[in-house]
Amino acid sequence: MAASSSSSSCYLGHGREAVDAFNAACTQLQVRGNITSEDIKGLEGLRDVLKTIFDKEISALRAPAAGVGTGSAGTEELIRKTAKDHDLAVARTDAAIQGLSAVVQITPRNMKKSPSELAQSATVDRTASTPEVHHEASRRQLRSLTTISWDQIFTYRNALGLLHGREPSSPLTPDDLHAVLQDCVNVTHLDYPSIGRASLQRLTAPLPDLLLPALRSINLEYCGLTDTDLTALVKRYPKFASLNLRGCSDLTDDGIAEIAAHCKDLTHLNLNRCEQISHFGIAEIAANCPELRSLSLRNNITLVTNAALVAALVAIGTGCPKLTSLDLTGIELMDAEIAAIIARCPNLTSLWLLSCHNLAAASFAAIARCRRLTSLDVSFNSDLKDVAFASALDIGFPELTSLDLIDCRELTAGGIAALVARCPKLASLNLAVNDLTNTDIDTIATGCPGLTFIDLGGNGTLSLRGIVALITRCPRLASIDIGACRRLPYTVAAALAADYPAITILH
Repeated sequence: MAASSSSSSCYLGHGREAVDAFNAACTQLQVRGNITSEDIKGLEGLRDVLKTIFDKEISALRAPAAGVGTGSAGTEELIRKTAKDHDLAVARTDAAIQGLSAVVQITPRNMKKSPSELAQSATVDRTASTPEVHHEASRRQLRSLTTISWDQIFTYRNALGLLHGREPSSPLTPDDLHAVLQDCVNVTHLDYPSIGRASLQRLTAPLPDLLLPALRSINLEYCGLTDTDLTALVKRYPKFASLNLRGCSDLTDDGIAEIAAHCKDLTHLNLNRCEQISHFGIAEIAANCPELRSLSLRNNITLVTNAALVAALVAIGTGCPKLTSLDLTGIELMDAEIAAIIARCPNLTSLWLLSCHNLAAASFAAIARCRRLTSLDVSFNSDLKDVAFASALDIGFPELTSLDLIDCRELTAGGIAALVARCPKLASLNLAVNDLTNTDIDTIATGCPGLTFIDLGGNGTLSLRGIVALITRCPRLASIDIGACRRLPYTVAAALAADYPAITILH
């Protein structure tokens, strides 16, 4: 099923069990048929559990108690591989849920009937609903769709009777892809992570009956895309506005240059873990994609930090004046270089600087001048100190609603409190893995009474007293994560949930 993964995938603890449970549930629903909205809600619940387990696995790896010491080459490689496998598994669960949701859409007539009504009409349905009628109904559905996912293609393949003796759970073939997509004349977004090379080439081949005339957005993460494949794709669909190429590690600057040359209307580009690109590819985007609004360069660990890279990133801000979302996670830029880049991006609303270990005063001064900023993530910056905020506190963050400070252990409660006090609209605060005490939480909670969500996972010294004080000081609180807090075991979490039923306690 869509969330399946190879035996070599890197899952720890209960991660493999969670993935297997989700896969088994999907397979059972496919075999059973008659999928309802309640079934979809159940899958969404399994997906959320899986995400929570994955988050805890990464937090555990980053904690000093992981066994081999944080920062070692072995640990960093394990974290990198685990995060990659986690991202792919979550993407596949989302695709599976979207695909199985299509079954509910295919049979809306039956979905509105009660079980007794279905039983009464079963004989009529068997005589009146011939395969040809079902197939035509499915094709009408395909012609009406504006977005289609991997799993929806899988489901429609079965609904159209294209199995030809194969099992319903058999893998999609390039011919299946062709047969389903030929009716998708109104599809603007194709969500097909990990597409096989043969299927990808069928999509990009010059076949007039498989041209998707409305296609503007595509998700091809972790599909093994090459420069040749990408060139064929963007030449065939030059009106792309959104390209998700996360994990396509075979792409080079040549492929990125083809995007820049053909996709002049590009607004969203995800190059997360495309580890062969350099400043050359970034400069091409800066020079040729003036409509760009979102760029992710996350975890491209081979990007060499030098004057050319800084110049290319500065050029992104200059050449893409509409940029609102920028992800530079893991790029080892100096404080002044980060400041120079952000200074060219005054319209940012979302900024990710995880593991950018040189963040200091200049960076935060530039960030504070992004007056529209609503989301900021500077997690895993273990050298970040309170003094870095000083230059930003006079300016403040008037629109910031979400702030992530995971594993920023050099920060003090007073420094965090001073920062959040300058964020009047802050609703979500992530302070996981920060060694905070009950007193620290008292200090922080006093400064941000408007919080609706806070993550305190991995703060080993917190106790029930600190959480109750937090709930008292933050009357709008709707959700708290206290996972991996050793003084807050499941029994305490259950008691909190019983005492405060309006608040979701994540453990």
